[in-house]
Amino acid sequence: PIILKVKASDCCARESQLSTIIAAPVSPSILAHFHSDNALYRTLIVSIWELGEIVAPLLWGPLSELYGRQWPLNIANLFFVAFLAGTAASTSIQMLIAFRFLSGAATAASAIGPGIVSDLFPEESRGRAMSIMSLTGALGPVVGPIIGSYLGEKAGWRWAFWLPTIATGTLSLLILVVYRETYSVTLQKRKARQQSPESGSKSPEDTDKTASQVFFKAILRPLRLLIRSP
Repeated sequence: PIILKVKASDCCARESQLSTIIAAPVSPSILAHFHSDNALYRTLIVSIWELGEIVAPLLWGPLSELYGRQWPLNIANLFFVAFLAGTAASTSIQMLIAFRFLSGAATAASAIGPGIVSDLFPEESRGRAMSIMSLTGALGPVVGPIIGSYLGEKAGWRWAFWLPTIATGTLSLLILVVYRETYSVTLQKRKARQQSPESGSKSPEDTDKTASQVFFKAILRPLRLLIRSP
């Protein structure tokens, strides 16, 4: 079960990387379909995803520390599939670029996946698991242009987005079924809540803090680390 959980999370990370680069070979077809010759649009079709993916860890990572890995991951996957479908069904190039940004922002596997590995494996065994996760993420940019070129030629540019939508939707259902909470802090809170509903909702260090204070502290922590420990 542990390996299945890690593999499912890894596959979502790979789908994310695949979805990033698969747009590159079909971008000329997209511009032709929407009767545009704007070179900036051609660049944004691919690169705007990365801007969204820069934002994603600042949101999904802290949320996974506040509420555990399970529900932030499942909610992000739901948004991810919806935004991918919106990209495939776009009726204008501006709409497509907007959905590409939102799809990148809904990428939670790269932020939460390493946390799941640290939850499931002892410190001396994490190296191998992390190497597998890194490898699966590296495969996406390799096969993405190949798949995108083939689909763009044989089925049209929309199928370069419908295929990741279908694959990610299937993997998201798999994660919903097989993955259960692994974050020890959340599990301890649940156990404490069952034993004493009045004291189990917060960790001891957060007892005197409001929910909003705890939330913003978690959200700002990555930014503080980035500034203070570059």
